[in-house]
Amino acid sequence: MTLRDIARRAGVSATTVSNVLNGRFEQVSRDMAERIKNIAAEMGYQMRERKVKSTSTTLGMVVPEFTSELYGRAIKGAVAAASRLGFQLLLASSESGESAEVTAVASFLEHPVQGIIFLSSSRYTRSEALRLALSRNVPCVVINRNILPEQAYHILFKNEEAVYQATKHLIQMGYRKIGTIHLPITGNSRRDIYVQRYQGYIRALEEHGLPVKSEWMREGLLGDEPGALSVASRLAEDMFKSADRPTALVCGTDTIAIGALWAAKMCGLAVPDDVALVGFDATIAGTFISPPLTTIMHPTLEAGQRAVEVIAESLWKGVMPTGIEWLPCKLIIRGSTSRYEQWSNSLAAK
Repeated sequence: MTLRDIARRAGVSATTVSNVLNGRFEQVSRDMAERIKNIAAEMGYQMRERKVKSTSTTLGMVVPEFTSELYGRAIKGAVAAASRLGFQLLLASSESGESAEVTAVASFLEHPVQGIIFLSSSRYTRSEALRLALSRNVPCVVINRNILPEQAYHILFKNEEAVYQATKHLIQMGYRKIGTIHLPITGNSRRDIYVQRYQGYIRALEEHGLPVKSEWMREGLLGDEPGALSVASRLAEDMFKSADRPTALVCGTDTIAIGALWAAKMCGLAVPDDVALVGFDATIAGTFISPPLTTIMHPTLEAGQRAVEVIAESLWKGVMPTGIEWLPCKLIIRGSTSRYEQWSNSLAAK
């Protein structure tokens, strides 16, 4: 009996079940919390309040970098769960490089650690570091990354659905000429999650009978690449100056959306009256621009928490964790897609 079994019956995520059974009800209604508790009781699930007892109570976590807001939220979630369950957490940065990731894992295995969490934006799909850890029978959890081998537990984000909902939001706000500056879906920088986001954008347009025009599509740079902001601004300006310009843009990152905002102002376009913008990543920078940026937030905090819980549960049961768990992203609506009155009223209603 696992949290996923309860989640499947309750129609919620395993993260929600974990939160309720551990006394965290902030984002769950009282009725749903009671329903989850009742289902857990009916299914004979017993909470394991004890902490892991072993000669080692250490987990390792590999992240691309320590300065990223996105990865910082995942680390925060993992640290909180580790503390609650009696683990210490060792952190290592791979700098998005495979050799550094292998070195980090080798160091973890010498410690030794009881489990390893992989969080990476690396562009490769095969991980020698993961293979190394699995060869030592160390439980592994991979966050938001489609990599091989697959004999690990994968926590993936619903990227396609997130961009679908963001595009649908623009349609509901009355925008009909919706373009995109997406992340690479071809070439060496291509990643499956970028393709999924692009597919969400296309699906929303097609389902609502709106035009899918190549003239309103551009491929931007990753947020950490040099010149990403200026490139995004130039790409957006090129579209905004065309006779048949888009009136809204779905952007692959907040950085791209901020670049598009600059371009709109240079072209004399008001946001959101003349053009609406949606970002991705929910960075702090998006809250300080004018108007504040509508964006999509990854569930990295919850993913970090779940990764530790999955490893802990596997250690309690004495099995290697495998499978896939999908977590939803969150659309945060702000002023870049709705007038101030609409935006402030929606906040007041929450």
